[in-house]
Amino acid sequence: MKLPLNNQRHTFRLLPCLLLALALFVSSCNREDPVEVTEEDAVDLVESTVATDDEGVAAVASDGARMAVENATACLAGDSTFTSEFTGSVRQYTFNVAWDWTVTCEQAVPQAFNLATNSLGSFSGTRLDYNGESAVSLVITNLVSGDPTVNGSATNNFTVTTKVRTAITFDARIAFTFINVAFDRTTYEIKSGTAGVTFTGSTADGNSYSYAGTLTFLGGGSATLVLGGNTYNITV
Repeated sequence: MKLPLNNQRHTFRLLPCLLLALALFVSSCNREDPVEVTEEDAVDLVESTVATDDEGVAAVASDGARMAVENATACLAGDSTFTSEFTGSVRQYTFNVAWDWTVTCEQAVPQAFNLATNSLGSFSGTRLDYNGESAVSLVITNLVSGDPTVNGSATNNFTVTTKVRTAITFDARIAFTFINVAFDRTTYEIKSGTAGVTFTGSTADGNSYSYAGTLTFLGGGSATLVLGGNTYNITV
């Protein structure tokens, strides 16, 4: 029995629609989930880029405070280049570093130590790997007495690969603004102070992300990071 002509037309029109729907369904099933940089990823990277043991900005500031006190006897300026590297069971890194510094004075009395550093290299740890460049600009005061105190900024531009949770690769820009970060005059460990933190970047599939928070230094190598309304204890 033949279908009426009208029914044949409807059958032929329906077939392309069914094929299109099937193609879209298969495509959606095969499509990979977008890469997501989580708040936990941000915390891991912020901690590493600060931590003294990871040759983070806390290490740069500590070395700067030490150098500031040691050069507080004259109005001098200088520069140096060197390689900072370490290989261990937990972490390894290699950074090529350039320093420029100046002791500013008033009436021949040292008042501040101005430090600018640039570094290029890579880091590998248990939670993540990264490579790229960093720039630090610090002003250190209390050169002659009291706790050497650091104000300034640091910017890190890295390509990052995580090793925990979901392993992902992304580009990151981590910026710090240091506010009255005080160092012990004998050990050059951080005693107190704060830093504003911003964390932005993008993934290979074009997704962008942004986090912002505050780092509070507690002394004894510890700090709290408030990010996205959550508080994390980190090591510096």
